[in-house]
Amino acid sequence: MEENKETKEKVEIFQGIEEKPVTALKENLAKEKEAKEKNPEKDLEKKIMVILAIIFIVTAVTIILLIFRQDIDNFIKEKIFKTRFKYEGMTFDKVYNWNTIMYKTDLVFVRPETNIPIKYQFLLRNDPRLLEAIPISFNNSKIMKRTYVSLDSGISECNDSIVAAWKLGEFMGALGLNNSGAVTDYELLKNSSLGNEPDRVKTCEDAVNATVVMFQKNSETSISQEWNGKHYEDCFVLNYNNCQIVEVAERYMLFIISEVRKRNLQ
Repeated sequence: MEENKETKEKVEIFQGIEEKPVTALKENLAKEKEAKEKNPEKDLEKKIMVILAIIFIVTAVTIILLIFRQDIDNFIKEKIFKTRFKYEGMTFDKVYNWNTIMYKTDLVFVRPETNIPIKYQFLLRNDPRLLEAIPISFNNSKIMKRTYVSLDSGISECNDSIVAAWKLGEFMGALGLNNSGAVTDYELLKNSSLGNEPDRVKTCEDAVNATVVMFQKNSETSISQEWNGKHYEDCFVLNYNNCQIVEVAERYMLFIISEVRKRNLQ
């Protein structure tokens, strides 16, 4: 009996120890609840302050992102993904178009006759930095308003010939040039879609008051102003080897962009 009595006393002592912090916690919660019921405006004020703080932080972050958006975008693409780079003052993005890697930049041309800026999206199939390997032999000459893109017989052997000629013509149109397609001899003219117009046969000899851009199959891919051993001021010969027609056309377009920036069109 005495042992049971002693055990009971110990249990009561421990229960008293456990109940004290629980009781204190309940009392604190009750006091907080009572305080809130007495001062609902103070509790609402705290909630409003928290909401305002969140709105302020979100707004500040949004403004910072908008202000430095271009810098952040450049950093991500240039430093992290390596899909953006600068070339000759232009910013190129590496993009995927119809599962094909291409290089895109936005250009603005100002045509002298209207002085109106024209925005043009310039797409290349080849990395412009690699196109520098194609040599250009060039003496000072001006780009005429009247231009012809003339194709030779060898171009029919290349799958990308139509793409290259079309892209070059579109590019010259964006510059405001009066461009027409042509071929290098009359035999080609008969079998072409140009009809029987004699004016559509153009070589460097016809570069009079007009610029002739002539594709020519050769042993080396290059660009020059030499044809049949003579230099022609207003003729550009786009020599291509191994059907590098797109490559030489894109190299020429990059060259023209550089020249347009330095001089006015006639």
